[in-house]
Amino acid sequence: MAGLTLVGASVFAFAGCGSEDEGNDSHDGAGSAVTTAESAIDEAKLTAFVAAFRTGYSELAEDRSDEDIEKIVTESCSHLAAGADKQAVTVEIETLAANDGTKPTPEQAENIYNLVAPAFP
Repeated sequence: MAGLTLVGASVFAFAGCGSEDEGNDSHDGAGSAVTTAESAIDEAKLTAFVAAFRTGYSELAEDRSDEDIEKIVTESCSHLAAGADKQAVTVEIETLAANDGTKPTPEQAENIYNLVAPAFP
């Protein structure tokens, strides 16, 4: 459990939906919000999230590509940008993080949400 806390703290610092140098604050509906959220996530943040997810949730990461794991971040950010609340995004994370019949527990899904959401503008 201490390892998950450490992993969580590491990803908290790197993974997120926003960028400090993001200059575009205007959103033109949900489509624009999705595009903005996806473009705001840089490769370093995605790489850090994938590494932490593989370490902290090995049963959910087994036999998955990095791109598939990155979708947890990009889809969650898209939902947040479109105005979804924490509960809705957390439920979506349960689906996005599921792997070959293994779903994250509600607590794990909330922890994954907490890794993605804090940096979202």
